[in-house]
Amino acid sequence: MILVITLTIMHRWIKNKRYQAGKIAGIFLMMYSAIRFFLEYLRADSQAEFVGAMTKSQRFFMAFFLVGAFFLLRKHIHLQRK
Repeated sequence: MILVITLTIMHRWIKNKRYQAGKIAGIFLMMYSAIRFFLEYLRADSQAEFVGAMTKSQRFFMAFFLVGAFFLLRKHIHLQRK
């Protein structure tokens, strides 16, 4: 599902000549990590791995989300300088 959404966004950007490297990667990482973050609560094998309020995997996907946000923010700042 995430792949279809990302490819649809990419197709529209290329068609309208608005494609910007880094945005697609950022969007994909943010969507992927957000979905996986919430799905970790449903996994039975990761229920014993809670450290505080989150599992180890959820902390990992939080880092992925931040990397995706960094890509988007970096691209946004770069475009404003032009």
